[in-house]
Amino acid sequence: MNTVLQATVQQTVLDPGDLVADYSKALYADTAQRYEFSEESSNPIRRDDCAKGKTAIHYRPLDQYGRAQGAYACLNRGDFNYMNDRGDWAFTSNPTTIVGTGTEFPISWDHIPQGYYGGGILHRGHLLARQLGGDGDDLRNLVPLYADVNTPLMRGYEDAIAARIKNGETVYYQVIPHYEGKSRIPDYLTLSWHSQRGGSASVRLDNVP
Repeated sequence: MNTVLQATVQQTVLDPGDLVADYSKALYADTAQRYEFSEESSNPIRRDDCAKGKTAIHYRPLDQYGRAQGAYACLNRGDFNYMNDRGDWAFTSNPTTIVGTGTEFPISWDHIPQGYYGGGILHRGHLLARQLGGDGDDLRNLVPLYADVNTPLMRGYEDAIAARIKNGETVYYQVIPHYEGKSRIPDYLTLSWHSQRGGSASVRLDNVP
C-alpha cells in the first residue's frame, strides 16, 4: 500500500503510517483515520447514514481465492483528493487519509490482482476510482477489467459521480464484483449510487472483451 503521502502548501494529507496490508481484513478510512479490521456482517458505511461530515471508504477483504469483493464509499467535496496523471493534487482538500492513486508502473508482477495477465487486453481496474479517492495499490480495490469496460464504459459513470460531488452533492457509492465459480476475472460489476438530489440508481457492467 502507499504509506507515505506528502503534503503541499495547498494540500494536507495525514500520513496513514507504516501500514502493511493484511488482505484477510477489511480496510476503513475517513478524513482522520485509516485502519484494518476483521469484517463482520455489518458494513461500516451505510447509505442511510451517508451525509456531510461522514466521508469514508471501506474495502472488503480478499476472498479465499484472493479476489477483491467490493468497495463502499460516502463522498463529499473537499474531504478526499487524488493525484492526476502529472503527479499533482487534483484540487485543494481538507486534511484526509483518503487519497486516490493510480496503479503502479512499471508493473510489479508479485503485486497484481488475481487473474490479471497484462498484454493490453486487461487493465488493473479500480473498484473505487482514483478520482473518487480509490487506492491503486491496494489489492482489495483492484480487479482485472477488460480494457473497453474499464474505460470508457466504467469511466463514464465515475466521471458523472465525480461531477455530482464537485457540485456539492453527498454521494453514497458502491461497486461489487461478481465471479462465476472460481474464476479470477469478474464476469460483471454492479455499480450503485445514491444522492439526495439525484436519487438512486445502479448499473450492471458486463466484463467482456
